[in-house]
Parts: sequence; structure tokens; C-alpha cells
Amino acid sequence: MDGSCVAAWRKSVAGKAPFSQMYIADMDEERLNAATKRLRALGAPVAAIRGEAVDTSLAILKRLEPKGLHFAFIDPYSLGALDINIFRTLSRRTRMDMLVHLSKMDLQRNLDENIGSALSAFDRFAPGWKDVIDADQAQRGIRGEIIDHWRDLVSGLGTKASTEMKLLKNSGGQHLYWLLLVAKHELAHKFWKTAANPEGQGDFFKL
Repeated sequence: MDGSCVAAWRKSVAGKAPFSQMYIADMDEERLNAATKRLRALGAPVAAIRGEAVDTSLAILKRLEPKGLHFAFIDPYSLGALDINIFRTLSRRTRMDMLVHLSKMDLQRNLDENIGSALSAFDRFAPGWKDVIDADQAQRGIRGEIIDHWRDLVSGLGTKASTEMKLLKNSGGQHLYWLLLVAKHELAHKFWKTAANPEGQGDFFKL
């Protein structure tokens, strides 16, 4: 099964608009090398950078053409790895669209732990969350307020996090994660609205 970066390259080629350059990053050197090898075998112009996403996003930003068209796929292991500083960095490019993997499983399974912990994963994902949520309500309401707060933080960077969220499930039907778009241009959001819900899955609050 293709990993996300290989799938993205194949799609760009199939659409007759291959990426002119691909930058991939991961903390795990073995996985990073494997992905690089697969992409090069397919003829992709790939450069690999090892490290945490906050650091590698900045390193990649410095290599990007300021006036180019850029697309980032942010695929973290957990919400704690989805540091808001990644978005602060990437949003500095005017033409930057971001497809984001938002872990629904992590949000649901670890909600109580994150709310009760002195060092919460939410502190990096959505800093200031304690000041805006009502922790005495049902979990569904808390989850909604945390996501809303994160979306507000992203909007404060001059870009916008879509309310259209594509739900991904495993073979057993278990909810795993959402995909959503972060972009500045309304046309990108128009395209994403169609792509995310071809079967009318509904939004976050209906899941």
C-alpha cells in the first residue's frame, strides 16, 4: 500500500501536473529513507529532511519559492504532534494550501487524560484551550469546542481551516481521523467542499 507521499506523487502524475519538487520529513530515519527510495524509483524530485515537524517545516519553508504554488500534507501521529507552530510557519507563504490529518481517535480516546493532565497534548495543538472550553459538559461538546478553538487559532494566522471534514475509517468501520483543508483562497475551499463530502457525510458535529 502506498504511503501518503507516494500516493500524492502518483496522483499528481495521473493528473498530468506532477509536483516540480517534493519535500518529505519524518522523525523516523528508517521510514524517511524508505519513502525517499520509493519516490525516487517513481522519478519524483524528492528531498528528505529528518526531524520534528516544527523544525522541518521551517527548514522546508526556506527552500520554497516565495511566489510559487505550494501544497503541504501534514500527517501527524497524534494531536500532540500537530503543533500550532507548524501552521504559523507554513502560513507565511501566500500560496500555501495544507491538507491536515486530524486524529479523531486520539481526540476521543485521550480526552479525559488531556483535560486532567498538567502537560496536555492540547497545549501544543490548541494553546489557550483551557480558557475557552467548558470542561463540565459532555465529551462531545468539549471536543467540539477544542476543534473550534484550534480553527480560530489557524484563522488568526491569515488562513482558514475548513469546516468540511472527510472522515476516514478502518476496514471494521472504526472512526480513525478526519482530513480537512487549511487554505487562504476561497476557490481551494470550494474544491475541497466537493472532494470531502461526495456522499454527504456531514460535518464534525454530526459524527
